[in-house]
Amino acid sequence: MTAQPRDLVVAAYDIKVPLNFFAIPLIGDEEIDSARWARTVVDEVVAGLDASAGEFGTEEGDILAQLIELRRRLLAGQNAQLTAAVSIRPEGMMTIGCLLTTEQFSMDADDGPDTFEQMLTDGVRQLRPGARTRVAETWRSSTDVGEIVGLFHRIDFIELGEEEGTLEQRTIFGVFPPRSRDMIRFIFTVADFATFADMAVDTQAIVETLEVTLQGVAE
Repeated sequence: MTAQPRDLVVAAYDIKVPLNFFAIPLIGDEEIDSARWARTVVDEVVAGLDASAGEFGTEEGDILAQLIELRRRLLAGQNAQLTAAVSIRPEGMMTIGCLLTTEQFSMDADDGPDTFEQMLTDGVRQLRPGARTRVAETWRSSTDVGEIVGLFHRIDFIELGEEEGTLEQRTIFGVFPPRSRDMIRFIFTVADFATFADMAVDTQAIVETLEVTLQGVAE
């Protein structure tokens, strides 16, 4: 079989996220104050609540501090290629639902879905001290936008000397548009497992809304 030529690059891409997701500004951030951005997000959530939700009331709790810390942590990575969005769960006490990060990568000639899947498989075995994999499942899908490699990963975190730990779930997707030298990676991370009814299915549905603009490579 003749290898498919890779003579295109990803010029732009976009996905359709649910309405409870809010973009985290990471580019041109010098004029953006994290506290003001967090306040804007919370005010928008409150304004969007319907009458039935309002009957139960919604408390802000620590959501402002959580959003400020989340944005500051992402900015500390100083990754100009990273984009991010966060979902808010307004039931009762406002909480962060899901952090979504996306990033575009250029691939070497021998990179592709197989190498990305192997990287995911190796990654769940090589976690930082205090982290343990509870569940790790990978899968492949063929879609109109290209081949998708997915991972569902449930991680147990327990610090040295602590008796109790925390659980986190994430899904990681690599999307490989046909003939493209680039891939796009999506990472969804949740600590509140009620955020998605079926995290693997629900987050892949978001990824499958991906729209990609490809262009030829200037040699």
